[in-house]
This record gives sequence, structure tokens and C-alpha cells, in this order.
Amino acid sequence: LNARNTALQSTPTVSVSIIARKSIAGRDIERSGTLRATRLDTNASAIAKDTTPTAVPGVPNVSNTVSGGHNVTFTWPRVATATSYSLDWRKNGGSWVSGGTAIDNNSRSYTVTDGTHEDVIEARVRANNVVGNSAYGSSSADIPLWAPLIVQAGWTDYGASYSTAAYTKTASGIVMLRGLLKSSTTPAAYSVIASLPDDYKPSGRLIFGTSTAPNASARIDIEPRAGGADVLYGTGGNPGWLSLDTIRYIPANTALTKNTPTFQNGYSNYAGGGAYEPVTYVQDSTSRVTVQGLVSPGTLTNGTIIFTLPAAMRPAKYQHHASRAEAFAHLGIDPASGMLAKGDGTGFLSLNSSFLPASYTSWTNLTLVNGWVWYDGSSGMFSTPQYTKTSDNVVQLKGLIRSGSTTYDTNIATLPAGFRPKGRLIYTTGNSGGYARLDILPTGEIRFDGSTNGWQALDNVMFIAEL
Repeated sequence: LNARNTALQSTPTVSVSIIARKSIAGRDIERSGTLRATRLDTNASAIAKDTTPTAVPGVPNVSNTVSGGHNVTFTWPRVATATSYSLDWRKNGGSWVSGGTAIDNNSRSYTVTDGTHEDVIEARVRANNVVGNSAYGSSSADIPLWAPLIVQAGWTDYGASYSTAAYTKTASGIVMLRGLLKSSTTPAAYSVIASLPDDYKPSGRLIFGTSTAPNASARIDIEPRAGGADVLYGTGGNPGWLSLDTIRYIPANTALTKNTPTFQNGYSNYAGGGAYEPVTYVQDSTSRVTVQGLVSPGTLTNGTIIFTLPAAMRPAKYQHHASRAEAFAHLGIDPASGMLAKGDGTGFLSLNSSFLPASYTSWTNLTLVNGWVWYDGSSGMFSTPQYTKTSDNVVQLKGLIRSGSTTYDTNIATLPAGFRPKGRLIYTTGNSGGYARLDILPTGEIRFDGSTNGWQALDNVMFIAEL
């Protein structure tokens, strides 16, 4: 009977012929007929089965898909004679977690949302009926480090050796974007470049300064909405190319504690139009401090305190961070106080910055080339040019340098293997002439493009190590 049931469930069409013969008054009479049935109902197992199963079901054939950046959905086709299914899942070889013991024939799927990038998610499924349970069928998914960012409205990847558009969330909880884009059209201000899933949206609209053709500063906004967030073109520059590499932030669904600062010297959360994110600062598991949000400026004089950070969250030396106001802007991060004005931001000033505090000491000196030297010499006010890689595999630079070659694409220093990206990255940085650009190559080279060499900041350059 089980063989009959299985055959009926797997065969789309059945033909039955009936022949009847009888001798009447010495003559043989024969009549015949044919019945043809085609199965259109995908639930035909319930139709075919007319007896109680006598054996356990077969093993489920489980497959998976990754969506929304980090969600893994496991599915399997219906198993003959099965009335329900049991599923367990685990992350990175840990303990099994029950996903349900009575998944019915109409469902046959389960989504794990607890994973993050580079996690391995496994699921095992068994089929059940009144006789018993099948052996487990299993499937394993490696969540990629980067999820592709699907660009739209004429935007495409720039190509060549530059990174493709993508997004991720680090083990420490920071959302990071990457990629160099180009546009086949002239985009409207604040038009949508791409969209992010719900788990990657910020609490409010954020403004980032970035680099664009022809080597100038531009603005990109991340605007949350129901079900996700939009990456907006903003303003500035030429759409011949546009870098996403400077964008990173703490998402709305973070488990990290968001601290609210006490503003000084006339600064306040931005009160203009739009639901911009109020300023907060957090410290993650790597010790990294991330500040984000938009302010309405108070006193703009260079060195004016915007707000004071707790002593344990301040850097060891003064840092210069590129930012965005109406145009390119600077921020100061001071070991004696916290966030400082640099004279920029008459209408608004974005405070999006990340840095490691003085308590973090795992730094390695960069060997500078082509005439570049540490800005301070022996005075020690500004950071030595250094690099590190935190426990979430993020490489971070710091330091102030000067006096080197300003020839386009001049190499400043080279990062060793294990501290390099897969594709070329472009960062907006602070410079004595205002805007400057630093590129990080898969070879480890740090390339300079700026107008002057009075000083050049390496601060606030962050990327994920892949090579």
C-alpha cells in the first residue's frame, strides 16, 4: 500500500482500461472503456492515501536561501505520508535550537533571523507520521560577508578594480557600505540610489560626506522608512563616480546603549525639516566609539566644544575627521574634552565619526614613503600614523602627516597582508586645503589625492579586512 500511495503521489497522470466479456446465446460479447485522470492538486498525497501508513516517512530534502542581508530560509518539498515536520537549527556549530515540532504540510519552511554576516547556519528536518519519524535531512548556509546593494535609476557599479556596491553588519553591530558607482543620467537631488532591508536602517535620517567626480566632496543620506531605508544621492559633485565607502553607522535595532550628549556653546539637535537622527554616541564590544546625528551649530570658532565625551571614550591624541555640512566640513576629536567645532556648519553639521579610545593600545606604526612624515615630530599632540584591526575584523587608521608628494595617486604607506580590502576603496579625509581623498588598494597601498601637504589626516578611515 505504501508503494501504491507513493506512486500515485509522484505520477501526474493515470489511465485505467476496463474490458468485460460474456457469452450470450452462443455469441461472445465484449465491452471496453478507458478512464484517464490527471493530478492537478499539489496536495495529492492526501487524496491518494486511503489507508493508515505502515512505515515512517522518507527523509526531507532540505534547501536554503539567504535574503535581507542575513536571514536564512530553509524549505523542503512535501514528503509522502508525512503529516508534520520537526526542525532544529544552530549557528556556527553551537547547540541545536528548536524551530518547531509540528510544522504542517502547507508550510514546510522556516526562517532563521538570528544570524549575521559570515555566520554558518544549519538546519535539520525530519518528517513525522503516526508510525514514527524519519531520519534528519539537513542543509547549511554560509551567510556572505557582503550582501549586494541593488542600485537603481541609472546607477551601476563603476567597475575596474573598485569595490562593487554592497552592505554588511559587523560582529560589533556597525552597518557598513562599500562600492564605487557611476550614473548614466544626471540624478535629481535626494533621489534614491538603492534600498536597505529593515534590519539595516538607522533611527533617523543621517548625512554623510563622501567623494565624487571630479575629486570633490558630495553628500549621501540614509533615510529610514517603513520596512527599510533608502540610500539617497544628496547633492554635490558629478555623477561620473560616487563612493559609498565612508558610510557606516549604528542601526535602529542595536543592542548597544545609545548615550545622549549634553550640548554646549549653543549647539543643539538639528531642528530643520526632515526626521534627522538626534546625536548619540555608543561604545561597542571592540571599544570603538561611534558618534552619529545632526546638529544645528552654535559657536563655530575652531576648537569650540560641541559636547564632552566621558573620559574613557576619548582618543589618546587629537584627531581630524572629515564630515559634511552645506559642503565639505571638519570635526575635531579632543582627548581633553570630546567633539570640537572646526569652523564649519552654518546651517547644519553632521557628527558621524568613529574612533578608538586611549585605552585601546593594539596599534602598529605605518612606514611612510614619498616624503610623508609624522606631523608632530617630537611634540606628540597629534597621533602617530598607525593602523590596527579590531576583533570584528575592521581595519582602522589614525594619525596626522605632512610634507609628502602631492602628485596624484602618490603612495603614502603600505598595509601588510591581512589588513587589506578586496577592491579599491575611496575615502574623504581632512587636509590643510580642505577636502582630500585617500584610496586603499588590495595591494595594501594607501594612495593620496589632495591639493596641499601642510597636513593630511588618516583619522576615521575604516574598512573590513579581506586580504
